[in-house]
Formats: sequence, C-alpha cells, structure tokens
Amino acid sequence: MADAKLKSEEKDKLVIEEDINVFQHTITQISPSKQEKRKQEEAISVDSPSKYVHHANGGRFATTERKETSLAVPFWKELNHPTPSFEFRANEIGCFSLIGRTDDKKRFEDKRYLRVYKYPLEALNVNLDLKVGESDFTFEGQSKSIDAMLWWTLRHKNDIFKNNQFTFDFLSARGGIRLIMFSIFETRDDWLLAVIKFRNAYFLCECVTDTQLKVEQNMTPEVRSFRYYGHKFEEYVTKNDATTEKLNPSKQFIAVFQSTIGSYRLLYSAEIDCVVERSPSMSEHIELKVCAGKSIDDLAFKQ
Repeated sequence: MADAKLKSEEKDKLVIEEDINVFQHTITQISPSKQEKRKQEEAISVDSPSKYVHHANGGRFATTERKETSLAVPFWKELNHPTPSFEFRANEIGCFSLIGRTDDKKRFEDKRYLRVYKYPLEALNVNLDLKVGESDFTFEGQSKSIDAMLWWTLRHKNDIFKNNQFTFDFLSARGGIRLIMFSIFETRDDWLLAVIKFRNAYFLCECVTDTQLKVEQNMTPEVRSFRYYGHKFEEYVTKNDATTEKLNPSKQFIAVFQSTIGSYRLLYSAEIDCVVERSPSMSEHIELKVCAGKSIDDLAFKQ
C-alpha cells in the first residue's frame, strides 16, 4: 500500500509530493481474541463517533482531538439502520458518450450511445437465445479510470468551480461510492481506492486488486458465458435510433449526477444501460440484469 507524503501550507491546504493516498478494504478472518478486543474498543466512551481515527488496515483508536487534516466521518453504526436517517436524491446535470474510458478522442458530449428500452414495463413470456454470437465475442474488461469524468469536468469548470473552490466535496464514479457504502456488508471481495485531495475536494478512483486479477485470470467458461449473456440481453431489448449496428459494450452512455449524503456533496458518473422511451427528457433510467432460474419464481428479487 502506498503512503502519501504530505506537508501543510497555509492552514489545511495539502500538497501531494510524490504519491497518492490509497484506501484499501480487505477481508480477513478475525480470531476470538481480536473480536473481544474490538468489543472493548467499541465500548470506549468518546465525545462523538467522529472522534474515532480509522486506519486503512482496518484498525482504529479513540481520541478526543481532531486533526486539522482529518475528515469527520460518522461512525458506521450510526448509519446502520433499516431506514437510513438521511435522504439520498440524485440530480442529473449532464451526460456524455464514449468508446472505452481511456481514449480522449472518442468522447462526445451528446447522447449518441444512449439506448432505449423497446418493450412495455411488464413481465413478458419471451424466448431469447442469449448464446447467439458468443463464439465471436471478445470480452475486453471494464476500465476503472475516471479520466472521462475529469474530461467532462474540464468542459464544465465554470459550473463546478466557483469562488476558487469546487461545488462538490467528492468526485467519483458510482462504483467507487458503492464500494464504500457496501463495505460493512461485504464478506467476500476486497477493494482498493486511490484518493487525491485537490482544492479541498477529494477525487476517488477505484483500482484493480491482486485478488480481482486472479479472479479474472481464473474465470471459468461458464462465468464468461454469463457475462456475454448480459450484453446479448441488452442488445435484444434495447435500441439506438442513431445506428442499426449490433451492441458494442465499449460504446457507453454516461450520466453525471449531483447529490448529497448528510453534509457532503457528491459529483459522480454512472453508466446507463437504457431509458424509458417516453419518459420526460428521456431521464427514467433502467438497469438491466440477467438472472438464472427455471421460472420467474426462482429469480432473486421481489416483484
């Protein structure tokens, strides 16, 4: 894990000299003695939950002092309720299309790769062969880069950078935010985030871990087939008015959202599978998923 070398300049302004901060979440088996120690630590009385100092390796200790360079984050138990105490609403403020996430010459601030759902929003008896074309398909993997999002911010810098400061506290892809929010429930997969602080805003980028690389390299033919089925299903049930060519997974439509969690302001991007055709401004988004089951009763969701 890389450590950032930081120095203070005028109050809390931080300058990154060499490397960037890396936050890492790993899954480990906790021994009974460690569990008992953790219970004792959680019983320590402090002025507020934000006075806990958390380390990237999962450890923490209680303190009654707040560092000038620390970020106050509510203790996770305060947020762990069946009904969250905060309201999350996303406001779509922009969009763009791209081919891959790393080629800046293939980014377009338009809706050319937006796809529309073809059918009524109801359960239908269909017979779609998801294996068609599988032998000719090459899966290239998804890039986790936020370069495309940074490209969009440069084009809109007058809107998101005012009075010498950003209008957001965190910039990320939706996947990075999901990783953090799912951490207290995840028991199988690890994750790694690179974080840079610039002009008092935090820029988050997900990184590939060694575990994820091993999973990708050791993927079974069955798992690869299921990945293809998702792309094929999307091709069957969506359309693009701008082209009649087959679905190309590297061609993506990305929406940009503003939101808040508590007092923190978010600016994030998210790939959109498709939209409802007659929704106002084509803004009613649909997330497409393929599940295995002999009947609809076997599928892992509530109707």
